[in-house]
Amino acid sequence: MTAEPITARRGYIRWLICALLFAIVALNYIDRQVLSVLKPDLQKMYGWSESGYADVAFASKDIAISEIMDERFKELCFEGFRFWDLRRWKLNLTEAAKGVSISSSNVYTISTIENRQYTDNMYYGPLPYNDVLKENLVQNTGW
Repeated sequence: MTAEPITARRGYIRWLICALLFAIVALNYIDRQVLSVLKPDLQKMYGWSESGYADVAFASKDIAISEIMDERFKELCFEGFRFWDLRRWKLNLTEAAKGVSISSSNVYTISTIENRQYTDNMYYGPLPYNDVLKENLVQNTGW
């Protein structure tokens, strides 16, 4: 028996991942199409209004957004994007920055590195002063 080269296996796995991603997208699309075909019957049978149908059609929106946020957290954790993501999603900016200390006996201790104090106006940064003057813009609240 001859062992398959590692590079060939990597290529196979990449194509397998691409195929799985395609299948997921296709199933999601088919699911939406089936719902649109069944819409009149669902409205008759269950008395759904347009908003009731929309709740079913977009039931996974919050889950999808949560998954995207979690994936960005994992993929970009050491690349300096976390603060900007927290601002964009209007999540808690006042959470203390934590660090880990490791003793010589391999005991891990989580400690607070920095307490952060942000107010609501800090979700939006200040507009550059020259732009405010030049364009007759109104400065963001709190700046």
